[in-house]
Amino acid sequence: MHSGRWDNDNCYVDYTIEGVIFKESSSYKELYNVIAMQLVLIQM
Repeated sequence: MHSGRWDNDNCYVDYTIEGVIFKESSSYKELYNVIAMQLVLIQM
């Protein structure tokens, strides 16, 4: 399911997303820990 629409300029607008932002210099361990914490929060 999507939450946006295409406007007259052919741009997708008025949408929402769920995501996680990482620093470009994140290590694999940092990436792993953030994903693991997100999975724990989802199960709560």
